[in-house]
Amino acid sequence: MIWHPLILAVLVCDALSLLLVLSSVGVVLQVILNWDETSSSEGQLKLESRFEAALLQNMMAFALFSAATFLMIYSLSSVLHHAIPGAMCGTGVMEAMGSHGKRFLITRLLTLTVFYIAFVFFQNSRSVPLGGKQVTTAKVLALILPVLVLSLIESFQAYQQIDFSAPVDCCSALLDRINTSASASWIGAEQWPPALTSWGSPCCALALTGIWTFFKKARWTLIPTVALWILCSYALLIHHLLPYHYGVLEHHCHWCVFDAKYHFQGYVVFGSMLYVLWVVLRVLLQEKVWCKTQPVKHLLYPLMAFYVFSSWPALWWYLTSGTWLQ
Repeated sequence: MIWHPLILAVLVCDALSLLLVLSSVGVVLQVILNWDETSSSEGQLKLESRFEAALLQNMMAFALFSAATFLMIYSLSSVLHHAIPGAMCGTGVMEAMGSHGKRFLITRLLTLTVFYIAFVFFQNSRSVPLGGKQVTTAKVLALILPVLVLSLIESFQAYQQIDFSAPVDCCSALLDRINTSASASWIGAEQWPPALTSWGSPCCALALTGIWTFFKKARWTLIPTVALWILCSYALLIHHLLPYHYGVLEHHCHWCVFDAKYHFQGYVVFGSMLYVLWVVLRVLLQEKVWCKTQPVKHLLYPLMAFYVFSSWPALWWYLTSGTWLQ
């Protein structure tokens, strides 16, 4: 294993976030066991002030862990593949990590989601101090430590597993195979109508569900609609739109688009999808006042960013060449 400065930066941010969470565990457990919002005793007042500090510590840990995750994705997609024989992007780095690669990505996303849920409850407790949700917030905070420890273990093992001397099969092997095989998944003129239909239908359903949620306050209806939108959008992005980013048929790698060669568009495209998922999660957890005014704005911006950054290479290709990639 090579201790690259980016790897060290990720591990340091992870360690600091773990220290912040560990320093607040005692207060969180006291809130779960001894919280009494009807009491005005000295002990209760001290516990409230300590719990406020613990909340801030966990939010700082959230910021550090988010920064570490961003640096981790950047190191995988733009830096570490230069040191691995045969690797062109993060796909080669993930292959060098072996079975730990997917596990540490999943655990980091899970940890970010738990942190985000705690952040939503933190905002609820700040906006409604007497709302009686402090114990619920403390229970969510108690979930952070186990998932964070699991994520850090998987991250360390994944980085340690990287073999910088063994060659890997990455997109270079894929590009070599393209020259000798027939293309089976491209989006030509005859495939645009079904592709746009499969993509546009969930978008319309998402818009209608948002309107229904706004007027009827049936927040749970957003769950299946957003799940359908994410699945269809991801399928169309990977199988049809990414080749226009690369200008190569059947190049469906979702790591290359994070590279500087393609203007880091992967951060916007996949980040928008994750943000939409988090907005729906926040709609389910947030106070009704927020749900009446904020979800439309918070859904509109990432949706627009996703559509623009994922589709413009295909449109630009057609405008400049007069034909679709085939």
